[in-house]
Amino acid sequence: MPQSKESKISYDYNIYKIDKDKINELKQHLLDRSFNKIDIKKGCIKNSGGFNFEILFCDKISSTGMPWIDLISNFTDQNLELNIRTYGAAIICQKDGECYAISYGNAHFYINEFANPTFGINVAERIIDLENVKTQQNISQGSRKNKVLTDYFSGTQLSFRGGEIPTFIRGESINESIWGKIISCGKSTQFRWELLPLEIGQRLNDLTKVLKKEVKNEIPKLIILDSEQQIKELNLQLAKAIKEYDEKEQNNSYINVPYFYFVGTKLIQSEGIAFKISCDRKTGLYEGEVTIEKIQEFLQEKNIDIEKSLLNIKIAIQNSEGKFNYHPLLEYLEFITNDNICLREGKWCTFNQSYLNQVLRDVRQIEILNHNGDKEYIYHKGELEKYARQKNIYPQNNENKVQYETFYNNRLNEIINGKMIHPETIPVEKDGNGRYKYEICDIVKGTDMYFVKIGKPHDFAYAVDQAMQTLELIQKGYGKISLPDASEIIPKKFHLLLVFSDRKNIVKKWEDIYSINFLVHLAELKQKVNVMGIDLIVEFAYNF
Repeated sequence: MPQSKESKISYDYNIYKIDKDKINELKQHLLDRSFNKIDIKKGCIKNSGGFNFEILFCDKISSTGMPWIDLISNFTDQNLELNIRTYGAAIICQKDGECYAISYGNAHFYINEFANPTFGINVAERIIDLENVKTQQNISQGSRKNKVLTDYFSGTQLSFRGGEIPTFIRGESINESIWGKIISCGKSTQFRWELLPLEIGQRLNDLTKVLKKEVKNEIPKLIILDSEQQIKELNLQLAKAIKEYDEKEQNNSYINVPYFYFVGTKLIQSEGIAFKISCDRKTGLYEGEVTIEKIQEFLQEKNIDIEKSLLNIKIAIQNSEGKFNYHPLLEYLEFITNDNICLREGKWCTFNQSYLNQVLRDVRQIEILNHNGDKEYIYHKGELEKYARQKNIYPQNNENKVQYETFYNNRLNEIINGKMIHPETIPVEKDGNGRYKYEICDIVKGTDMYFVKIGKPHDFAYAVDQAMQTLELIQKGYGKISLPDASEIIPKKFHLLLVFSDRKNIVKKWEDIYSINFLVHLAELKQKVNVMGIDLIVEFAYNF
């Protein structure tokens, strides 16, 4: 594309990295979609750098055409039918197991499926001047629904918060003579070079070399795994962990069944819930909180081998209408391996140390208060049962209805002389039909709101989500929120009171909490309360 009469012609390149075990699969995929290998004239390949080049070209009639042409045809007798054609091309560049694919036209739709997901960002952190970024796009993994944040800079430093992952970076290169002036990096990398497509072999060698260099400032990455074999092995590892899980032996368990469920994208609290577990046409109905022990109980009762049937297990939690909506078991679990692989929202992902460091950097801004010497905050089931009987709130003749969080909240409310909210609820949507409700917090004292959760670190993500939902209502109310008794307050401080059900070791620093889910959500909550001018403190209580 000529830029001026004096300048040389430059060409745009959209380059993908293809892992060697997917090269043949990609070629076959293109051939199955009307791409054909075409002959290359002799002498066109120059300075190959040892790369072999293949060109696959597609020229076919579009199966969908253009719907608007059919629409306009209704208003005229003139024949507006056109044979809409689809064009695309892929240049496959291979050398010693290294493979790059250059896309033209519609080819990128097909190549993208087989491309290395970290390639673009790996290139960006090595050859883009990250102090001079023009455009960046981040995905936040903290929210239940991933959100995309796009910032348009004018030569600004690359920025991201805990839980955010840069997925697209456009900026000036560190070496214009090799890479060109501006580079765009996403899943692919886009260059503009004054070289013809079959003359870029040395550039690809340069790219291969730079990718092997160590990075001083690594960009956070959380990548969804797509290797079927690896996912199969991870599922087996998870199945064995559930099968062998022993609550008494767990100190910092990596398995978690959070105490929540969804209606659409809304979080709905329900302490005395009922739920079903199903697998291979076998179903069990249970009451109370979903736990690994109850999953084990179901497997034993129904004689199910979890290692063979993990992906067939589904859980349905009763909604406000008494109905059960099933979701795969994996969507309810958090699981972390020792080699930085985690299960998030039903998908296996790998994260790098930079991702974890960034999350820890943000959560370190949050104050930690340990109630290790305060007897009033100790979690002890026997003492709570005694308290509940004294206050006549212990359920009679129904042990299944024992709710220790309710007992704990009542006792705490007496201690701080607050206003009890738990278990009262309010509608999720103010203008809705009131069908879906949730608990905005557990206790209010003045302008302070308390969110209490009893369990393990992974369970504590629920309290963060509850606080996040409440914060959204405060934002909609321009800083105010209505309580179930119709009174209003302007919250100034959030207390997350997180009570360990079986931990006696004091949390001295955030690294002591090994739950990616909890830390990521907490980092995002901190960012949002800062915007609203609300303080955040995390308080820990223990089972001494």
